[in-house]
Amino acid sequence: MRPKILFISTAVPPHPESQTIRNLFFIKALNNIGCHLTIITAESEGRDNSLSSLMPSCRIIRTPVPGYFKVRDRLGVLPLGGYWQWLYGIYANFWKIPDAWSGWEKLVISAAARAIDRGSVDIIISSSGSYTAHIAGAFLAERWRKPWVAELGDPWSKNPIWPANFFYRVWRNQRLEKKCITRASALVLTTEATANGYKKWLGPKAPAISVIPMGYEPAEFSDATPAVKGVNFRIAYIGVAYRTGRDLRPLMSAIIDLSRFYPVQFRLIGSCSPSYQRYASEQSGKVIQFLGRVDYRQSLDHIKSEDILVAIGNPGGMQIPGKLYMYLASGRPILYISQSSRGDDPSWELLQKFPGVYRCQNNKNEIRFTIRALIEDFEAVSRKAFSRTAMPELAEYAWPRLGERFGQLIMQISQSNG
Repeated sequence: MRPKILFISTAVPPHPESQTIRNLFFIKALNNIGCHLTIITAESEGRDNSLSSLMPSCRIIRTPVPGYFKVRDRLGVLPLGGYWQWLYGIYANFWKIPDAWSGWEKLVISAAARAIDRGSVDIIISSSGSYTAHIAGAFLAERWRKPWVAELGDPWSKNPIWPANFFYRVWRNQRLEKKCITRASALVLTTEATANGYKKWLGPKAPAISVIPMGYEPAEFSDATPAVKGVNFRIAYIGVAYRTGRDLRPLMSAIIDLSRFYPVQFRLIGSCSPSYQRYASEQSGKVIQFLGRVDYRQSLDHIKSEDILVAIGNPGGMQIPGKLYMYLASGRPILYISQSSRGDDPSWELLQKFPGVYRCQNNKNEIRFTIRALIEDFEAVSRKAFSRTAMPELAEYAWPRLGERFGQLIMQISQSNG
């Protein structure tokens, strides 16, 4: 008999973030094996309808958003509303615990009490976006005496990216996280490095930990083709880029220098620090383009069509950016800019298995040298990069295969508690 699952997360279509993609394929996998899903999520902050079109049919309960978003929206109608929203956003990102969604766990618990009979739930899954999902999952699991799986995605208190690494948030979240997740039946993390970090931190109190990486959907890359240079060499960074975690200024400076000798163009596709646009303007960077945030489908189109894809490793030695798996599936050359040593970089540990990936450190001279080498031997580089699309090692990261592993884990826990 297939389990009845309560799935809790803010990152459910059409909410636009990378964890939504991961959750989407896990939900599809659970649906495919016949699990009965009830999802509690929030009214979406932003919409990506290209993700909504991929969502299977299941029961979804949407709560209101918590107080931060309501206050932010009210501030937006005031004189200088954008400034007040920015100021309030800084306050929330630094001081609200566990994150800006603070208080959503209460809305989840209230919605569950109103709409769900405890007898209709066999197992609870909480998944980031917001870490408030895990607080709600822990509470309901204890109240209903049900097994609970915490799908963390990125580390909670050990996330090295701003604003999660603000000292006050780290201090508060470490205490809250340890109290919360040690009650889980299992944790799901994305890298072995993160799993080892959690085992060391939690010691004998650590729940069972499963590592299921991020991935790619093979059907979305069935039309991938080798990169062929056009009028310009189009170099693109696709994803979120803020200076505190991913400083693109050395890359932009290197490309501006190279533009004096080669027909290069750099496109930054996604949300980014406003300071990048100021920097490009100050450097007379006419070859730098800012395309802003795009939806999931558009991001796939860019990944499959740009000449050289740029990735920047996460600091901290634990995480791998989720876009890397789609970059690999595209068969396009990858410029990987590392922020760690070779021996302490899980992203490079993954990427070095595949042809057509070129590594350098995040400084202007190394980046310029590496891009020049790619441009001058581009035809051979492109052939080498596209060859990885046929590698069986790449297929290990296909979402159907990863989703099957997630489904097996849920079935095992459900049956062992049945």
